[in-house]
Amino acid sequence: MEGNTQKLNLKREVGLIAGVSFIAGTMIGSGIFISPQYLLAAIGSPGASFVIWTCCGLISMLGGLCYAELGTVIPESGGEFIYMLRTTGKVMAFLFSFSFIMVMRPASATGIALSFAEYVVAPFYSGNTPPQLVVKCVAAGAILGLAIVKLCERTHGHRHPGGFHGIQTSRTGRDHIGRRCDAFPGTH
Repeated sequence: MEGNTQKLNLKREVGLIAGVSFIAGTMIGSGIFISPQYLLAAIGSPGASFVIWTCCGLISMLGGLCYAELGTVIPESGGEFIYMLRTTGKVMAFLFSFSFIMVMRPASATGIALSFAEYVVAPFYSGNTPPQLVVKCVAAGAILGLAIVKLCERTHGHRHPGGFHGIQTSRTGRDHIGRRCDAFPGTH
């Protein structure tokens, strides 16, 4: 028994195509096309707004490179929680995870879903601003739809590995119904 100790690890399931589609869906789907119009309206100059947009892109790229470096220095499963645990301790890691799960992830998912809903509803209200109730209902439907897709991937993923990644354009479903939740015990 003493020689047969196994270390508990999370499975690394994200391949190249799934990783690229996840990042592209997160960045493109989360407002890369919506934020410039508000920036241009606030500044008024296309050149200045392009400079600011480019600088913000560079800052985002530097943040991504920092995460890549953290991933190579701390090669454990767990992402940001492990990074916080190793650098700031248990209490800060817990507080970060708690606030991330309870506030930041749902707020991010809501923003992404509302951006998606604005684009989906816009063709039906050409020239007019769509009613907020319609936009919010479409956003809620998108979140529920992706939650169902993620549940299907969870319960039938062993038959179709990565099959639902093509239709998932953002991480909205993953935010509300996590990849590893056991919403329906006995179905996997």
